[in-house]
Amino acid sequence: MRSKMRNVWYPRYTSPSGRVRSRTGSVPDHLPPNWPCCRYTGLPLGFLGQVYASEVIPTFPAGVLCLHFYQSLDNYSPSEPPGDINPTVVAVPHGAAANVTQSGVVNSAIRVLDITWHDSHEPDWMDDSTSLPPESWGSKLGGSAIDLDHFRRGEHVGFLGEGEEGFNFGGQLLLLVSRNESYYADLISD
Repeated sequence: MRSKMRNVWYPRYTSPSGRVRSRTGSVPDHLPPNWPCCRYTGLPLGFLGQVYASEVIPTFPAGVLCLHFYQSLDNYSPSEPPGDINPTVVAVPHGAAANVTQSGVVNSAIRVLDITWHDSHEPDWMDDSTSLPPESWGSKLGGSAIDLDHFRRGEHVGFLGEGEEGFNFGGQLLLLVSRNESYYADLISD
């Protein structure tokens, strides 16, 4: 059975420009509906980065301005409190207030880098016989879905991997799925 082709966006990390755009590090440019907190300690999560829908349409549904990614600053052990290595994804709606007071918790391990997106196409599904470029197995939005079990519970949005930006997912890939207009992050072995 032949797969359909699907849009995919690969990130390229560049020096910060100071403009509102997809990026890693610092604090968010727009305020989230609620500040996420660690499920173990109740402390606010550190900001990892943001992806603006206008840069990668049609990956996000109407009404979503951007996605924020947060993670506990105590993420040394994914299995023991207070560490909570699993990132939290927050959908920020259109009309969200600009973060003029620079509120939020900075994760000092994350480099401040702009993200520019390189768009391409991949088959919508992969199996052992699918030949894809190396970037298909790392950070991307859209493109080929890899992990079947997760997609039975939601729709594939993309993956984030560890790299030059400083993400720490315990050597795993962050799998981003959407379900009922909400976003979820799971960590999977790559």
